[in-house]
Order: sequence, then structure tokens, then C-alpha cells
Amino acid sequence: KLVHDLAHSEPVSKFDHALGMSTTFTKGGWCLFEDEGWDDMFKGYVGWGGYGGSMFAWNPENETGVAYTMNGTYFKSVMGFKDDRCKYLMRHLIDAVKKISPTRSSL
Repeated sequence: KLVHDLAHSEPVSKFDHALGMSTTFTKGGWCLFEDEGWDDMFKGYVGWGGYGGSMFAWNPENETGVAYTMNGTYFKSVMGFKDDRCKYLMRHLIDAVKKISPTRSSL
């Protein structure tokens, strides 16, 4: 658990000129999706995405994760977390976790 805690520590927020918004990254190089500009459903998740729609994310509090690698580049998608395909998967993950454990308030 020490490596996990260290990788999630020391978050630093800076303006990302490529995305046109602030982003917060941990010491391990993972994005914390807490800044304005990210869809609220990603709050509490850590990860990153790539050009065309790929993404991976996990929620350390509720121990869930999801990854998506597309089989075709979606031209309008700069990265997965802004892509409707990714949002679709995240909505279903969150709904499934709520059904399994409705008391998890961090969703």
C-alpha cells in the first residue's frame, strides 16, 4: 500500500494549454479529476486518457476501475474523459456499483 499512497500523493494543479483547462496530477503522474471542466461523474477517480477516446480510471475509495481502448478513432475526441463512449461506460459502472452497494456515498 505504500507505493499506492505515494503515487497518489502531492497533487499539483496547473493550467494545461493543450486541454485549455486546469488539471491536477499526483506524484505518480495520475490525474485527479477534481478540477472544473471534467464531468462530475469523474469526481473521485484517478487516471488519464488518450487521443481518440482511450482512457483508464479507478476510484480508490470504492475500489472500482474501468478502462476503454477504442477500435476506431473518434475524430472529435481529444481524450477519453471528454468522449461520449467513455461517459457511457462510466455511467454504467457507477450504476452497477450503486446497485451492489447503495451505501457508497462517494459515487
